[in-house]
Amino acid sequence: MTQEADRTLQTGLMLQRMLDADLLSVLLDFRAAGERRAEELGVTEKWTENPDAYRAGALAAIRRILEGAPGDWFEERGLWHTYLEQAFTSADGRQVQGIARRRNPK
Repeated sequence: MTQEADRTLQTGLMLQRMLDADLLSVLLDFRAAGERRAEELGVTEKWTENPDAYRAGALAAIRRILEGAPGDWFEERGLWHTYLEQAFTSADGRQVQGIARRRNPK
């Protein structure tokens, strides 16, 4: 019973930290957009396994993160483009190296 109570407390604290950092809205946007796109496509499997639905969710999450960026957006806009390009380059490299998390390994 103590382990269960501790796990519940830890989950609550994690959720509170996510709320404080406004991270939960990113995850909720990701899920809502992905589910909505899957419904539009008539997807029968899990929406996170469908590339089009997953991309819709990812785009919504990225948009939410960018909308919440601190600082002067117009002054730092170029930096964000650079950082996003670096993230794509890194993801490409991780895919090639085989160290990226795989959803459907072949």
